[in-house]
Formats: sequence, structure tokens, C-alpha cells
Amino acid sequence: RKWETSFNFRHEVRDGQLASGGAFFFNAAQLVEPIDYVTDELEAAVTYTTGKWQARLAYYGSFFNNHDEALAWQNAYNPLVAGADAGQLALSPDNQFHQVLLASSYQLSDRTRVSGDIAVGRMEQNENLLAATINPNITVALPRTSADAEVETLTANLKADSAITGKLRLNAAYRYNDRDNTTPSDLFEWVTTDSFVNPLRRNLPYSFTDNTGKVGADYRFNGRTRLSAGYDYQKRERTNQEVRDTTENTIWARFRMRAGDYADLELGAGHGDRDASNYDPVAETDPAENPLLRKYNMADRTRDTGSIHAGLTPHERVNIGLDIDYSKDDYSDSVVGLTESRDTRYNADVAVILTDVTTLTAFGNREEIKSEQAGSQVFAAPDWFAKNDDTFDTFGIGVKHQLIKDKLDVGADYVWSRSTGEIAVDNGSSPADFPDLKTSLDTLNLYASYRLRDNLTLRAAYWYEEYDSHDWMLDGGGVATIPNVIAFGEQSPHYDVHVVTMSVRYQF
Repeated sequence: RKWETSFNFRHEVRDGQLASGGAFFFNAAQLVEPIDYVTDELEAAVTYTTGKWQARLAYYGSFFNNHDEALAWQNAYNPLVAGADAGQLALSPDNQFHQVLLASSYQLSDRTRVSGDIAVGRMEQNENLLAATINPNITVALPRTSADAEVETLTANLKADSAITGKLRLNAAYRYNDRDNTTPSDLFEWVTTDSFVNPLRRNLPYSFTDNTGKVGADYRFNGRTRLSAGYDYQKRERTNQEVRDTTENTIWARFRMRAGDYADLELGAGHGDRDASNYDPVAETDPAENPLLRKYNMADRTRDTGSIHAGLTPHERVNIGLDIDYSKDDYSDSVVGLTESRDTRYNADVAVILTDVTTLTAFGNREEIKSEQAGSQVFAAPDWFAKNDDTFDTFGIGVKHQLIKDKLDVGADYVWSRSTGEIAVDNGSSPADFPDLKTSLDTLNLYASYRLRDNLTLRAAYWYEEYDSHDWMLDGGGVATIPNVIAFGEQSPHYDVHVVTMSVRYQF
């Protein structure tokens, strides 16, 4: 029997500025939002372990404090109505989160193990509500003085794994995740940009409940061949959303084969169908949405996946990995919205033991994300279509050398990364492509680690990073490029960073 306790505390202070914006009807300006945050995180746990049984009780708390309640600014334009000389925005409110977790696992037999956990949490935010307007000529009453916002969370997991025979293993898992938003729902009289009083609107607290189940089997034909297959089920129920519930069923399989001592291969495939209940626009939504719109996270969807993973060991000092992963989502029942998306990933990596004290690693990967969507300008059938094509390329190389045996290690890592985003729009009469979006990132890391004693290590490192980007939405724009917008005139970001760190690690 053994008792273990742990305690972690993290205190973070963030100071700075963030780009924001404010508007007075159709006139707008970019604003500088202050950042003055303090976040404290606390985690305490106790664990009890015996030969077959393990249990853990833990508490986690997060406390966020923003020293600035609101951002106020003067109207740089001629007011449209009397008194609209200034505006005000609420900033991130103080809030806290508490959670208690109980987890346990038990070895029923040499072949069977079960585990489970349950976590109960609460999010709270009760800051005073700002006035609907600071225009002295407009009087609007609030239905309550504070947010009184509260969300109760409940998460539970149950897992079982059993080796039925020497070749067959079965596993099952169930997850329950509930988010109950108990924030009051009231009618608010709201004011557009401190200028115009509008009809009453109701805040709609959003809640959901997830039920997820998984069953799987793993069969080993012999020491070199194995087949795995399974079925996944997920149902999500929502409140105050266009779709009440969605149900998704997924089947998958993986086949692993090892060819001698020098190569192994894994093939995988999966198919999933998500069915949504009737799509009913939320009555309180204003302005109303296109009735043909289907939000992709709540729409009917068919998903097909495939993967190939190969591992090669041509020499006892050389390991090579090759991977291809493919996923396609089809939203064939969506008339307006996302209609298709594809994600393809290629990866290759190699590790070489050059000598007993020197290792070399290298990798390269590419990810291609393609999507198609349909839109409507006239609140009816689609009259424009768009294609997005994003490509990410990353390559890296690293070397590690033991300069003094069991004492001094030195190393270097370099990573090269590039991305390109292409957007093509077709409105049926004048197809057009937006300029490409491009980013580049280069990083270099040099480090040395020296063991002063078995339990005491000193580490020094130098980090260099260079980032560049080209974004047509920013490049070439000035303070007054858009007639009714006062902008910062910022361009696509570019920076160089040099960081030197020193650290000491002591093991008790």
C-alpha cells in the first residue's frame, strides 16, 4: 500500500495591448485594448495504490482576474444622434472554475482491468453588467445588475479491457459529458452603438450533453499479424441551437503486419455517418438566418478516413517512418454552408545513431486541407461558391552529441515551415481568386545540458525564430484606406526573436 500526494500552483501575469475595434453605426475605428490579466491555477491530489486497486482524488481551481472592466473611447466622427460622443465595450470578466475529480482502476484478474472517473465542476462569473449605453440622452433599464452566470459540468468515464484468450482482446469505453448552463435568461433592451434603441432581445444560455460509447476488438493471428476493429457511437443533445440532437455512428478497422525484423506496415480505414434532427432556426435570432443554411458542426455528414503507416529498419542504427493519413467529410444535404472538406497528411522521419554518443534525426511533413462551400447573397438558394486550399510544409533536422559521458550533452535543432492559403470565389458571372496568403517560420535551437550531480542538472539554451507573412487583407492598407474606418495601418506581421535561457533542475 502506498499513499502519494501532489500539489501544483501556477501564477501568471499578462500585461500588454491587443487590437480591438469599436463602431458608431456604419463608422468604425480600430482600438487598443489593454491587457492586465492575472490567472492563478491550483491543483492538489492524493493517490492511494495497492496491488490491484488504485484511486485518486483531486481538486483543480482556476481564478481569472482582469484589472480593466471596460474600454471606453471617443467618437472620432460627427455623431449621428445627440449624445453619441463616446462608446464603451465590456472586457473579459473576472471568473473562476472549480472541479473535483475521483478516479479509480481495478485489476479484476490477470486478463481484465476496469477503470473509471467522475468529475464535477462549476464555472462562475458574476461581474456587474455595464450600462446598455453611456449616451446621457438615452435611458435603458437592465433586467438584472450582474451577470449571475453559472455553468455546472459533469464528466464521467468508464473503461474495460480484457484479454479473452491469448490472441483475442476486447475493450469498451463509455463517456458522459454534461454542460448545464444555468445562467438566467432575460429580455434586454439593447442600444446600437450608443445611438438607437432596439426591440427587446433575450440572452440564450447554451447547454449540451454528450453520450459516447466505444467497443473494439484486437485479434493477433500470429506474432507478426494483427487485426483491430471497432464501433464508435456519439449522441449530442443541445439547447438553444438550431439542431436539437445529432447522432454519429462510426466503424473502423486497422491491419498490422510485420515483415521480418526490418519492416512493419499498418493499414487503416473508417466510415462514419452523422445524422441531425430537424433544423429549426432559433426564433430569437435577429437578424434571421437563411433557412437553407446548415452549420457544419450540426449538419448531416459522411466521413471516410484512410491511413498507411510503414516503419523500416534497414540497419540496426537506422529507423525510418512513413505515414499517409486521409480524411474526407461530405455534407451533401447542406444547400448553403460547408459542402465538402478533405484533409491529407504526408509524413516521413528518420533517426540515425551515427556513433555511440551522437544521434541524428530528420523529418518532413505536408498537410493539404481543401474545402468547398456555398453561399447566398439574397437569402435564398446559393448564388456563389468558394474553394479553399491550404498547404503546410514543415521540415526539420536535429543532432545530439554526448560531449562528456554522463556529464555534458549538446545539441541543435532547426525547423523550416511554410504555408500557403488559396481562396477562389465563383459567383457565376465573374470568377475571381483572392491573392495567396503566405507564412514562413524558421527556428533554430542550440542547447547544452550539464549534470552537476545525479539529481542536479544545469541547462543553457539559445532560441532564434524568424517569422514572415503576406496577407492581402492587411498589406497595402493605410489609416484611411477604407473611407468609414480609422485603421492602425498595420501590415502583415514580421519578427525576429532571440531568446537565451538558463535553468536548473533538481530531483528530490
